[in-house]
Amino acid sequence: MNLVKYISSLVPALVLAAFVSCGDDSDGGTDIQGSDDIKITGVNVTAFTASVSGKFSGLSKVDIAFGRHGVLYCVKSDDTEAVFKSWMDGNDPKECKVYEDKNGFNGETFSSNINGLYPETEYSFCLFSQGQDGKRKISSAATFTTERFNPEFSDLWIEDIHYIDAKVRSSVKMNATDASSCTRGIVISETAGCDIQSATSITEIQEQYNSTNPTFRTVTFGIRPDMTYYCRVFVKYEAADGMERYLFGPEKSFSTLRSENMAVDLGLPSGIKWANCDLGESAFNVDYRTDDMYFYWGSSTLVGRYAIDLNEYEYWNASTGSYVNIGSDICGTEYDMAHVMLGGNWRLPRKEDVEELINNCNTKSLAELSAAIWIDDSQIYANDTWYAGNIVGPNKSKIMLQDGYSFWTGTLCDDGLHVYTFNYVAKEWISTSVKVDKGEITIRESNRERSCKIRPVWDPNM
Repeated sequence: MNLVKYISSLVPALVLAAFVSCGDDSDGGTDIQGSDDIKITGVNVTAFTASVSGKFSGLSKVDIAFGRHGVLYCVKSDDTEAVFKSWMDGNDPKECKVYEDKNGFNGETFSSNINGLYPETEYSFCLFSQGQDGKRKISSAATFTTERFNPEFSDLWIEDIHYIDAKVRSSVKMNATDASSCTRGIVISETAGCDIQSATSITEIQEQYNSTNPTFRTVTFGIRPDMTYYCRVFVKYEAADGMERYLFGPEKSFSTLRSENMAVDLGLPSGIKWANCDLGESAFNVDYRTDDMYFYWGSSTLVGRYAIDLNEYEYWNASTGSYVNIGSDICGTEYDMAHVMLGGNWRLPRKEDVEELINNCNTKSLAELSAAIWIDDSQIYANDTWYAGNIVGPNKSKIMLQDGYSFWTGTLCDDGLHVYTFNYVAKEWISTSVKVDKGEITIRESNRERSCKIRPVWDPNM
């Protein structure tokens, strides 16, 4: 695909003759008489920044050490003269921005960058000095116009497409000084020509911009199986009118995995089908990765593998010291993340679904698997040993449950406080020389504010 033409937003220093003098009303200047002791010597602009330099003379050592020195600026208007005069009179008008940089001032020269400007906007500005006695003076005023913001979008690569998420890779090139004034992101829609209004999912990139390597990778959520989506990279920034503006890169479509490949018919009397992998995975996987999905009960917020924090749990009412009532059976509701993320007939298993699995399947067979441990896409251990239970149904079909992980049900315990969870437990080691060769599914009562995974079920009666 053709790349959007990249126009560097960094321009050479403006010639001083192009500045608007403070007495030239015909050019939109100001009648304020600037001090001869302060002079602007140059300015470079990008879309969001201006690098201003100048010279100061006649300042006392006390004012150099304890005074204030920097740049006054505002969006150019008919009121610019009144704004600067008001500041000179000791006021702080809201239209006037005061930028002070002690590191950029050495007593005689000043050089610093003003950030957070609006693209394609004309500004009036001047240098200022405020002595220890509070007296204020400014240089003659000048103007500059920021550049058009025109980032370069690369092509878009969509990788590791699962049932409910996909990994997106792309890059956006821009002036490094402009990066802090805008936000990169990914927008996904069910319709072509996707934009913010039609978005199914919006993911903002949190990692800091790297001008040497502007490529970023992110995992997008909020998508469902059996769907075709359209994806674009965007850059968001604020315009002079205070409204957000979006620029978009090229669009690419992708299709998520079909959910029928996820459901396994074990031949259970209820007709319930169990997923062949945990929520967030595309296949049964024993690799430990930091992007595995863990939740508190009924919550849509992803948490860490070992998280357990009552104050973090969104359905805990600290003022009453009690749980918020979200129901005794949340299967198929807005609190059921299996149903929310997969849609259709997918839901959390109930306690009786797990009991049916135990009573009708051979759960004793244990598989010893060798897999890698991954942290932040880096392999830490190449051949760590994991155990997983082979859950073999009456029709000889099977699913696997990894040893050592707890899974949510949608069923509240009779005490009204705890929730039923289940896990696969390899039989305890008798000694280091005895090999584990069997295991079992156990049902437990757990706190709601602990992290568990989800193994979805497909219910023919939903």
